[in-house]
Amino acid sequence: MPSAPHRWSYVFDEPTRILVVDDDPIQREFASVYLSAPLCTVDTVGDAAAALDILTRERFDIVLVDIEMPGMSGIELVERMRAQENLSKVPIVMATSHEDIISIDRAYAAGATSFATKPINWRQFSYQIRNIIRVTRAGNPGPQADSGNQTKPQFRFHDEVAASLSAIVDAAKRLAAEHGLQADPDLRTIVADAESSLQKLLPESERAIGLSQAIDSAPAFEEPLRRAS
Repeated sequence: MPSAPHRWSYVFDEPTRILVVDDDPIQREFASVYLSAPLCTVDTVGDAAAALDILTRERFDIVLVDIEMPGMSGIELVERMRAQENLSKVPIVMATSHEDIISIDRAYAAGATSFATKPINWRQFSYQIRNIIRVTRAGNPGPQADSGNQTKPQFRFHDEVAASLSAIVDAAKRLAAEHGLQADPDLRTIVADAESSLQKLLPESERAIGLSQAIDSAPAFEEPLRRAS
């Protein structure tokens, strides 16, 4: 029996604003095209100095930063953001072609929230970004909340766990759809365990739909764009 056609939808279902910092104009264009949505606005700048300038004037939900840029590097940009009170908890994802141990360690030591390597799979990356923002919002409810009664979690650790589990779930669903294994009991167990753990990190209002429904409507993924900056 043929499976029902997948119903495509936007990943970003809440108002979201993203800042992309990359000296490669093609990568900036890719980010604008693949991440923009009716509820998601993408701003781009070509260097770290321009990023600091706009961050002092405007608010963003997340910042995507390349490592190697002329002038100030992405690592230094992260350090300078973390040194400012108003930017200290903005989620930062390093999106770079550098995947060596030193670059990864330096990024996290500077204060990066997460790390992604080019070439980017933009659909998977969109889910990673969305989950990081959700977990950050859950841990930082905003100025109207009574901060005296709030327990602030270690948001960077939660972001990493949520993003990693989300990647596992998304990859399993994609492979299931590609190979016709949606009904495989072992695969369902793996996905169910990962989804169960992921749901515990999200607020009740944002928990995902059930496994059987989710895996039967597994999202289609674009092929990664094979170009490194």
